[in-house]
Amino acid sequence: MNQNDQLPTELVEIEALLAGRRREKTPDELRREVLSDVRAELHAPLKSNNWWSFAASVAACLMLAMNLAIASVNVSDYSPSASTRKANVDETTRLVQDLLPELTDKQARRHSMVLGGARPSPLP
Repeated sequence: MNQNDQLPTELVEIEALLAGRRREKTPDELRREVLSDVRAELHAPLKSNNWWSFAASVAACLMLAMNLAIASVNVSDYSPSASTRKANVDETTRLVQDLLPELTDKQARRHSMVLGGARPSPLP
């Protein structure tokens, strides 16, 4: 099945007219001018070498680093080591929730696992 079979007849006619039209050749002088302008732009020094652009670049890098740090903390999973017993983690979780009631159950469990000697697992 040809692609033109799926198109309406008006579009097939327009496509045929466009394919059959005479193509103009670009003048050599215009081609040389465009290429020289492109080369000049590629080799030109950056024009924004001021303090504000440097400060904005540093701020953007810091924001990216903070976002990555926050994301890594949110996806970190703490697995108890062999010496950390489940009963100790549950008891410590209850104590953490008593001290800090604004924490969610998951956050309190993370804190209790760290207090119990758990190590963060590597990120996926």
